[in-house]
Amino acid sequence: MSRSRFSENNLAVIPALIAILALLVGIIPVTAAPENPDTPVRPEIVSIQFDGGEVVVTVRAPKGIKKVTLEGRPRLGSGNWTPRAIKRVDGTGGLLVFRLASSKSNELLRVRGDEKETLPAAFYKGTTEFNGQVENGSNVAMVEDGGVPEPGRENDLNSSDEKSEVDGGGSREVVESDIWSFHKNKLYFFNNLRGLQVIDLTDKANPVIKGMLPMPASGEQMYMLGDDHVILLARDGCNWWGNSAESQAIIVNVSNDTPIIVGSVPVKGYIRESRLVGTALYIASQVYRQTEVVNKNGSISTRWEHGTQVSSFDVKNPSKPSARDTLFYNGYNNDIYATDKFLFVSTAVPKQYYKTDLRCIDISAPDGSMNEAATIRTAGRVADKFKMRLAKGTLTVISETYNRNGNNNRARWETTLETFSLANPDKPEALGELRLAKGERLFATRFDADRVYIVTYERIDPLWIVDLSDPREPVIKGELEVPGWSTYIQPLGDRLVSIGVDDTDNKRRVAVSLFDVSDVTKPRLIDKVTMGDRWSWSEAQYDEKAFTVLPHAGLILVPYQGYEGTGYAKKVQIIDLNKKTLKKRGVIEHALQPRRATEYQDFIMSISGQELLSVDATNRDKPVVKGRVELAWFVDQIIPVGDYLLQLARGSNWYFGEQRGPSLRVATKADPDDTLGSLILEHNAYLSGATVRGDKLYLLQTQSYHAANPKPVPEKGEENGEEKPEPEPNPNLFLTVVDLAKLPALSVISEVALVDEHMGWNNQFKANWPGDGSLLWSNKGGHRYWGWPWIMDDIGGMPDIWWPGYGGGAGQLICFDVADPAKPALASNVNLSVEDEDENEEDKKRRRYVSRWNFSEAILNDNGLVYLSSQHSEYLAPEEEEEKPKDDDEDEEEDPDEPIEKPKPKPEPIPNPHGYWVTRYELHVVDYTDPADPVVRDTVAIPGSLIGTSHGGALLYTNGSHWDEKRKWDGNWFDASSYDGLEAHLVDSIEQPNSWPQSHVVKSDGILFLLFTERTKVLKEDGGVLRYDTQPYLQSFALDENGKFTLLDEIEPEKDIQQLKLIGGNLVGMDNRRGVTLFDTTDPDALRVAGKAKFEGCLWFNLENAVDNNGGGIWLPLGQYGAARIDWED
Repeated sequence: MSRSRFSENNLAVIPALIAILALLVGIIPVTAAPENPDTPVRPEIVSIQFDGGEVVVTVRAPKGIKKVTLEGRPRLGSGNWTPRAIKRVDGTGGLLVFRLASSKSNELLRVRGDEKETLPAAFYKGTTEFNGQVENGSNVAMVEDGGVPEPGRENDLNSSDEKSEVDGGGSREVVESDIWSFHKNKLYFFNNLRGLQVIDLTDKANPVIKGMLPMPASGEQMYMLGDDHVILLARDGCNWWGNSAESQAIIVNVSNDTPIIVGSVPVKGYIRESRLVGTALYIASQVYRQTEVVNKNGSISTRWEHGTQVSSFDVKNPSKPSARDTLFYNGYNNDIYATDKFLFVSTAVPKQYYKTDLRCIDISAPDGSMNEAATIRTAGRVADKFKMRLAKGTLTVISETYNRNGNNNRARWETTLETFSLANPDKPEALGELRLAKGERLFATRFDADRVYIVTYERIDPLWIVDLSDPREPVIKGELEVPGWSTYIQPLGDRLVSIGVDDTDNKRRVAVSLFDVSDVTKPRLIDKVTMGDRWSWSEAQYDEKAFTVLPHAGLILVPYQGYEGTGYAKKVQIIDLNKKTLKKRGVIEHALQPRRATEYQDFIMSISGQELLSVDATNRDKPVVKGRVELAWFVDQIIPVGDYLLQLARGSNWYFGEQRGPSLRVATKADPDDTLGSLILEHNAYLSGATVRGDKLYLLQTQSYHAANPKPVPEKGEENGEEKPEPEPNPNLFLTVVDLAKLPALSVISEVALVDEHMGWNNQFKANWPGDGSLLWSNKGGHRYWGWPWIMDDIGGMPDIWWPGYGGGAGQLICFDVADPAKPALASNVNLSVEDEDENEEDKKRRRYVSRWNFSEAILNDNGLVYLSSQHSEYLAPEEEEEKPKDDDEDEEEDPDEPIEKPKPKPEPIPNPHGYWVTRYELHVVDYTDPADPVVRDTVAIPGSLIGTSHGGALLYTNGSHWDEKRKWDGNWFDASSYDGLEAHLVDSIEQPNSWPQSHVVKSDGILFLLFTERTKVLKEDGGVLRYDTQPYLQSFALDENGKFTLLDEIEPEKDIQQLKLIGGNLVGMDNRRGVTLFDTTDPDALRVAGKAKFEGCLWFNLENAVDNNGGGIWLPLGQYGAARIDWED
């Protein structure tokens, strides 16, 4: 017998007046602790709330309770306690939420708990919905417009119909992966931008991230495995063309708030498809492997082949997953269809892309063991899982054939439906065949009982209905032509809902269509709605899991993107699904591409990689966002401050949700994904630079691309005969000072807004401090206008400035006086891309652009001098030839008595010789001894682009191309030059290796580190190329006392280094496999590798903005993927 635990102490007895007050004001405690401490813990009502026409009751269930029953009764009159709601739980205890209709019968409430049930648990798992008789003879799936559709299932994404008994009885469920899963008031989201995120939905209006497993750019497909585990399909590497590319199936325990990896199995290649059947996991991956081949002469050679590898794993014990079998098939495609008995894998036939080999694999063993059954060669290419179906022992396959011999291009395509008997799986028997839609492409297909719906497209969208009741003679029953085409079909009894493309007026918009198929011979399009104005698209058009159809709620949710009248939209469209109509309602707006949306209780949960929105859509025309959880954000720069990390987003990527502008977030170093404080900058301008001095953060903003290139505004005519004055220009240069004294709190203490008429857009500036109260920003990248050549010095018809239009970053130096951070002021502004020139006799000055580009990063020396270089072009006109003196006889008069001679033909004019442009490097030195009045020195010719200085600026180090006297290229060189304040004198040069990859760094003490890779050809015995061997080298050089570069040391790193960077005074290299290496350069005569690390995940990064982590590693800003810490390993 089960024991029920309840007493007067856990009764929620609410008088009518108190009940009404409770429903109006919210939470009211209604229980008391047991008086006797030896009394067993009982379930108790924690709160009662009013939500519209419902009563929301929260109950705390203690451990050991398996069933919780909420009972109610009216306060007045007779009547006994009646169960109003029941929840069955696993005995672990916790909070439960009940929702009841607000009625007189629920004036008094109480809760009871049972340790055991009267009947076995399996007795309570059957359906609770039963079909009734339809009196009018129609198959009504939904009520008439204006009514409420009856409850039903949402998207039926699993097309598997076959079930088989396995050991122990029962059947195994076939599950497909997705990017999210709801389970027990939790949302599990495998966010490709961050990793696995566990979100608590107990308070649906205020979701909270409870736990996270950082795995940025590692994948996004996942499975729930029981109640306490998830399976993540992750990839380690991006180079899936090689055998070293490994993916993984990672099993994570999520029973607590902190996800913990408890097991993993490696998967060869790049995961393309998978299925979880019971506790067996099947994965199809794309691999490129090396195999041995026996030649005709008996010799053995190796060759590379690509194909599909099917791997199976037993995950019954999550902490000890085990690999079972692997099968390899030549060819790509990797589409999977599964029942709990067979796995079908389609692969393209080698050298015949539009033919498919359909592999039939027996997976009836519950432990994941696989046995090959048969291979079926189909008539054409099988494009996706919805084109395969096994029902009652008959396999139906739909493929698209391509006839290369067709004279008419449109006649080359055809759709073929084939049926096969799998009574003997080892020898499938062809039963029937049907060809249709000649000259049209094949799109969506969907099986439904004895029918299949097929969508093809040429200029219109034919919907075909094929009767499969006799598999030997499939018959076309109906056809309908509508504009556009469908990419996914959802059957709803005698209705179909589809998503696809509407190409009316060639606008190619996302479209949702409703079809009436009650009469299969006369299908009808009864309604259609479109999203976006033109060229919109939705993830649901190629991944049906993003298309949410909820018949029981009369609701469809479609995430989409596209241009609308107000700009580029990223929204979820809410659509009413009625019997005969579709009606667009409101939208849920996202900053980043929405991925999924679905009903959760009476809310809508809508998610993107950046945010989760909890939406009250009681009024579907005006959905209200009740809660927002930030899941990811851009990180372009990281600044460590004590135990905190400042994470800055420049605000330049509008597509990824940075429309609001630059932002700043504060997190701890221990948990960089938990934001403790944040700040959105007031001005929506590009964040060009950031630096910390003391407890102050200085932020420099310049205009973004959209501000620098606004849409043209139509010119307005004169008013009252007078021209309207030009409006004052808007500020485009901002300095903001933020107080960091009370981290994680952030507060702005001052700001300066200025106008710089020569400022470009998306400029990047580096902070320099020539003095304690002087902040100098030096331009190190971005874009600017070069200006048009209105000012011409006609030298051979050529202007004296460079190509007009856009150009690279300007050599700009902006200095602020920040002695008082509360009152910053502009001290000076030097722009080396423009110069003054006389305008007229009144000696007015105007500014013009000069032909300088490719500015180097500025270097500030201890003496207050700033060094930077640029390239400069000048036009050299041809030398003028001296005019020849005329002969004396040319001026003699003609004799009229002499016979008239025929005039001589005029000689061909000799073309004037053309000049040419010459490009040189030049050094700029600006003296900031007085920051308010900097002195720009005359430019000095140097042999290349400046890459470093030493000895207080007396030695310059450059890199660039050399040209001989005949102006022919003579290789790339590293040069050392002395600088005396007036000229630069070449000291010595080293030719740059002609190989790739290569990188270089010059330290402030003048040590040059050069890294490159040599490639050596290895020949066969017959002289052919066997392979290419590569060997990377790291070299250190220094000038000796004779002014000659001397090789100090050379080591051989294991991998090709793509980039070298000084980070925190340490030399760090990044290789082509996303690994990083720390080099010990303390003694440049004895280089060594001091540490290594690798970044997991499929993304590329660079070291440009990496910062040191107290010598133990580095912090990397990863853009949309956040911030990552890499720790050094010995």
